[in-house]
Amino acid sequence: MRVSPELTQWLTIGGIALVVLFAGLKVWTAFGPSPHFKLAKKAVARGDWASASSYLEIELQKHEDNAEARFLSGQCQLYLCQQGRADSEFKKLLFKHPDFKERVDALYPKAAEAALAKDDLNCAVMILRQLKDPVAKTAAATQLIEAGVRKAADTPEYESVSNYFVQAGALDPNSAKKAAEKAAELAATRHTAGFTDEACRFAQLAQSLDRGRYSELIGKYCSNYGR
Repeated sequence: MRVSPELTQWLTIGGIALVVLFAGLKVWTAFGPSPHFKLAKKAVARGDWASASSYLEIELQKHEDNAEARFLSGQCQLYLCQQGRADSEFKKLLFKHPDFKERVDALYPKAAEAALAKDDLNCAVMILRQLKDPVAKTAAATQLIEAGVRKAADTPEYESVSNYFVQAGALDPNSAKKAAEKAAELAATRHTAGFTDEACRFAQLAQSLDRGRYSELIGKYCSNYGR
């Protein structure tokens, strides 16, 4: 049977196309998104940081240059309050991909907000201490003060609330006056509600955060404190 030149040409082209197709599939399998990476992204989307971290660890063992996986791994560690591991992942990422810096910086306030939503002040403070930009520090201190005010609405106890204001002042000294104002307001509301001991302690906190300004509160709210 004689095969025409045209048919031979088309068969040759078809064969080449199949070779290219299979080669492309092989490359995609080797370097494209792996099942673990897909599962990791789904876990991140639902906030399952522990599961996502496990999937990403496997992904990075196979594809250590996957920048997005490295970024997500750092994000997971940050939300899991593993600051040292987060720093390590971000350091590796930014060494090769400095263009990720803006995305990395944006994670810290969000991760701290998530920690505060879980009432984990220690984790939030640990995260926010990594901030370098003065404007970001002021915003973070405001975040802590607002969280303290929300906490104060849930409990009259001084110990459960005061540390939010103390940490805000330590994080950003420029925000100490704002923290003192809120502490003074709480002293007044606690006094009105009959919590005299807490009123005095909040007055003392206000004075310690903004020395010299709230001395009159001590005399007003602490005259019977400890009796």
